[in-house]
Amino acid sequence: MKTQNLFIEPSFCEPTNNAWNVSSGAENWVDQAQLGTDLAVKQWQLTAFSSQLRSRVQSSNTPRAKQLTKITMLGCGATYGVPLAGGVWGLCDPTDPKNERTRPSVLIEHNDRSLMIDIGPDFRLQTSRVPVIPDSILITHGHWDHIAGIGELPYYMEEVLKRDLNIYADENCMALIRRMFPYLFFDKETVGSTCITGFGESKRYRIFWHRISAYEAFEANGIKILPFAQNHGGSDSLGVRIFDFVYSPDVKTFPEQSWHCLEDIDTWILDCDYWEPSESHGDPETVLKHVDQFKPKRVFLTHMDEKMDYSVLKAWFMDRRYPHILPAHDGLEIDLGSS
Repeated sequence: MKTQNLFIEPSFCEPTNNAWNVSSGAENWVDQAQLGTDLAVKQWQLTAFSSQLRSRVQSSNTPRAKQLTKITMLGCGATYGVPLAGGVWGLCDPTDPKNERTRPSVLIEHNDRSLMIDIGPDFRLQTSRVPVIPDSILITHGHWDHIAGIGELPYYMEEVLKRDLNIYADENCMALIRRMFPYLFFDKETVGSTCITGFGESKRYRIFWHRISAYEAFEANGIKILPFAQNHGGSDSLGVRIFDFVYSPDVKTFPEQSWHCLEDIDTWILDCDYWEPSESHGDPETVLKHVDQFKPKRVFLTHMDEKMDYSVLKAWFMDRRYPHILPAHDGLEIDLGSS
């Protein structure tokens, strides 16, 4: 599902008319001839995948979310974090460490490989608190609090990662990344629809920028991922489904086309930014509507602002007999084998 974006360019990095690259890494480049341009085939693949997904979430013989090792909440704060700049805690109790929140990001671990979702302005702090060395990064949308940490990557790759890195984002998001970090793309090359950028004179380490799209499944370092569209006010964001785990930051509602991606969820990380309803983010009442409709086994709330005190929010859901809905907190480790 596409939406207009005033900043989007006709192309991000010399895009072609071929299908978007869905390879699992730099060693698996796919050129135009391999991908093909037959739209009928692409539609058939999407239809077939949707059917497979419905069968998978209903079949006990198919691998489920517990195959993932764990989810680590690197950050669960709203756009400006908690406390706000200047030490403003709002309605959050400053003596409760669970109220101190960096910008939203999670680390997913599976078979000794890892996928980070979103890389905001607290990337430096988050990777100092938790031993995070992601094998790849997926970005849900191009808002500042989800992409600002990209500026840390050249030095991080040289000093910590010491290898190439794959980043996955949709076309709107990639256009915004290029506008925020144009210097990263001064020297680039293109293979199929994948843009490749290197750093320094030797270009020893490179970022492979893979374009993805809602409802088109792909694999990143052995982790199979299905992105889907979410309504985020005047724009879209991507939700992420991996087995029976779903990550839904920055969402108000879900288009009907995405409903099948929300069936039979074991663990759902879901936006709950404000107490009062807004056009672009979740609130407690909206969370209840989503939970009643899709019936996940358990829910952890993310993207919470300075008015969302941990204990107060937890008690609000308990009082309404939803004990399986809990606020997340930075550093929380979610065991996906225990849901």
